[in-house]
Amino acid sequence: PELAPLLQGSQPALPCAFVFKAGQPADWHSPVAQQRRRASGADEEGDDLALGEGVPAAPFPASGQEIASRLLAERALPVVQPLRTARQAERFLHLDSWSANHASEEPPRLVGFFPPWAEHGARRRAFLQAAGLLQGLMSVGECTDPKLQAGFLGAPAARATVQVVKRDRAERAVAFAGPWTAPALARFAAAHARGAAVTDVTSESALVEALEVGLPALLLLMPDEWEEDAADVMKAFKATALKYRERVTFIYGFRDTDPWPSLLQQLGISPSARGAHLAFLGATRAAIGRDWALPWLRSGAGAFAIHRLEEQRGGPEALTEGVLEGAVESFLAEAAAQADALGLGHLALPGACREPEAPEDEGPPGDEQDEQGAGERARGR
Repeated sequence: PELAPLLQGSQPALPCAFVFKAGQPADWHSPVAQQRRRASGADEEGDDLALGEGVPAAPFPASGQEIASRLLAERALPVVQPLRTARQAERFLHLDSWSANHASEEPPRLVGFFPPWAEHGARRRAFLQAAGLLQGLMSVGECTDPKLQAGFLGAPAARATVQVVKRDRAERAVAFAGPWTAPALARFAAAHARGAAVTDVTSESALVEALEVGLPALLLLMPDEWEEDAADVMKAFKATALKYRERVTFIYGFRDTDPWPSLLQQLGISPSARGAHLAFLGATRAAIGRDWALPWLRSGAGAFAIHRLEEQRGGPEALTEGVLEGAVESFLAEAAAQADALGLGHLALPGACREPEAPEDEGPPGDEQDEQGAGERARGR
């Protein structure tokens, strides 16, 4: 009953097929799913990692044999890719020559580094649970080999460490800072799934993809005559995005450039309006965004809700970083109040759920004895 509305949606695109893996449904028709299946047979040595974006969704299977073939291929792939060799790790972390030559096609990936003694720890369990929720959105890997960890982190992982790794030279890796719950991990990964902090939306499909992430989105829609003088506005917009992107998706466009002329009526903006607009949009009626304890699936519907629309008076100089931050803070406060009124107050909590944060894993066996012995030796001296 909890998953039925999520699977079917308000306007389901038929036919639909879902494969349940790690206890969660995944959209096997998505580009991410196809990347993982294609990659599984691309290298005889088992370098079965995602090959990058730009892979179109697979055509829907036309026969029972094709369905069975895809199911077997999906079954053979782990939800979390173990990084056991330097080659695998370099490929996954965008450090190989292929990544260098195809930077624009390389999607962000989620990777966990865990000390060997934390293999069965609470934080790794939260990580694995989050990976199950993200099967249709992002490739997930983990490394438990101290030597490999030292090569990429500078030293073996001393505690559970999770990062989103990107091909972007300006931001190679973004570390997860907590709280350690599966929904918070899923939200963190989804917030970075598109790579860039801000996105220029140039098509309706790009708008759908931005909203499907599941966070509320702040749309900055500017008059076309601002385009040559928008440098300061975009600098302020990006600075604001870097502060709030794990709570809000940041997108922008110019009013007379596709796809916005055809969407003005849907947004409630008059074609004769001259100023810029700030619109908070979402793929759900809840302004706070989706429930991150549920698996991520594409909606495919293309519909969106308008949670707030503001027209900004004045020119580009009026849209300062302070104005943008004030708008985001005000919206998030309203969204939290709405969520509380709807009985969804847990979605506004830092952990995106009411569950307690997973405790930090204890150190390797023998740490306490070593510390005690060190203390005794110090007292003896």
